[in-house]
Amino acid sequence: MRSRRLEDLFGARLDDLSYRDIEGLVGNVEAAETEDLDYKRDHYESSDKGKEELAKDVAALANHRGGVLILGMAEAKGVPSLACGVDLDDHHLRRMRQVIANNTAPPVPYQPMLVPNPDAAGTGFLLLAVPRSPQAPHAVTAAPTKRFEGRSALPPAGREPDGVAHRNSGGHRVPGPVHSSSRAR
Repeated sequence: MRSRRLEDLFGARLDDLSYRDIEGLVGNVEAAETEDLDYKRDHYESSDKGKEELAKDVAALANHRGGVLILGMAEAKGVPSLACGVDLDDHHLRRMRQVIANNTAPPVPYQPMLVPNPDAAGTGFLLLAVPRSPQAPHAVTAAPTKRFEGRSALPPAGREPDGVAHRNSGGHRVPGPVHSSSRAR
């Protein structure tokens, strides 16, 4: 996935980022969470709630303009606040791949990128680069929801399924319009 805005922010292509590049975002208000950038302190939980949250986050990016989730970075009011790092083991990668494949329809394409911490073997940042999907909208099929996720306040042109949820420009989920098939539009 290529994003000129994110590459300008990071100072490098996503696949060329170092641990220090990402760590350098701490305290940078220009690196605050946006429609195409989100931070997670830890790995997603393996509970149903954690699976749903992962599916929602990747579906929202794919249904809008694409973007990057950075796992291993804490944030305060959306601004990166602490480089924590996460385990970069196969177990977590396999579990995320399975969760995304089994809890989004159609499955959301993404590219995991490992950015190891040179001072702590086996840990670092995990980036999930999610391109804008030509197969959008992607539904979240994880219990308890079955809906489409997006990152804008408006549904994709011509696609307004019941229960669509979107993200506003601040990155917060807002309910989308709910239409009854028996009502005229």
